Amino acid sequence: MHPHTHSANTTHLLKNLHLPIYLNHPWQVKMHNTAVCCLVASGTGCVWTCSSAGSVRQIGQDGARSAIEAKAPGAKSAHSTAINAAIVTNVDTLWTGARNVRVWTAGGEWRQSLQTHAGKVLSMAVAGDCVWVGFSDGRLRLFEQDSAVCLVQLQDDGQHSPITCFASTPHAMWTGTADGHVCCFGLETRRQLLEAPVFAKSGVSALAPTHKSVWVGGEKVVRVPVYVV
Repeated sequence: MHPHTHSANTTHLLKNLHLPIYLNHPWQVKMHNTAVCCLVASGTGCVWTCSSAGSVRQIGQDGARSAIEAKAPGAKSAHSTAINAAIVTNVDTLWTGARNVRVWTAGGEWRQSLQTHAGKVLSMAVAGDCVWVGFSDGRLRLFEQDSAVCLVQLQDDGQHSPITCFASTPHAMWTGTADGHVCCFGLETRRQLLEAPVFAKSGVSALAPTHKSVWVGGEKVVRVPVYVV
């Protein structure tokens, strides 16, 4: 059999072995009228989709669009502007970030909106029982995932570079910034341990930790500084 052909028996075997299968004709689901900005999987196997117009809708376990759509009280959608970040917490609540942060139940029902007194949300991450939120004015907020109470405010002068991305390791939270820096904060102490310039002419767009280092992505290039994590 040609290595790139799949009979019904071959596909069945690969599924049983839990190996990835490339779909020559993958299906697509129309979810929004504008661009999809964020995708995040829930603990039940559903996928939340967020758009540049602020809508939040769910793809069900069967891969089809469900009837569930998150809407803020008295509004037609979850947010009125583009959603830049979304996460599902360890207690299966959905957090979405645009000009503000909103928290939703696992079923997409509005739970609360958080007054952050900061710039627009650019990034979010979960580590332990905390939700980390990064803002366009460089502020960092740490919230307790169950109560959504703000526990810590970091870089609160609003003079830092926008926080574009997060990555967590067993003992630290790493942030990337729009001016090309990488910072490291202790998960227990919640204090900054490191700030290092990585890119001189571009911002940090992505972070990926391995067992001994953190890979840093920027414009057209990926670097791996010697950070033991």
